Amino acid sequence: MRDDDYEVGYRKPPAHTRFKPGQSGNPKGRPKGTKNLVTDLSEELREKIIVTEGGKSRETTKQRAIVKTAVARALKGDMRAITVLIKQIEGMEQTTDNETQNELLSRDDEQILENFRQHLMEEIKAAEAGETDDQTT
Repeated sequence: MRDDDYEVGYRKPPAHTRFKPGQSGNPKGRPKGTKNLVTDLSEELREKIIVTEGGKSRETTKQRAIVKTAVARALKGDMRAITVLIKQIEGMEQTTDNETQNELLSRDDEQILENFRQHLMEEIKAAEAGETDDQTT
């Protein structure tokens, strides 16, 4: 095809701007080994720190220390901490309800699939029995 015949337009970029075979559209891209925010936060919260509780020092995760601090503040009457904890508890209960509902749906789905499988097996056996009767005749 000659350049004179090529029509430039929607989804038809000029030939000189198209990606060459084997060329990435994002050559620099994300560097290998780069972690996203969720991964960084998870790793940071799993790190251990030393906490003094009741006069005793012990090692715990940062996540656990944050939860303990929030609960301690709520127990002291900090309304913001109480509100955050209540919202968190409601979210956990909602997640638990959804998981229970998903389990029930899964059981129902399994039963439907099992009934369907049995129905198919019966049809296959009936078809096989019909073939053997036809062959003997």
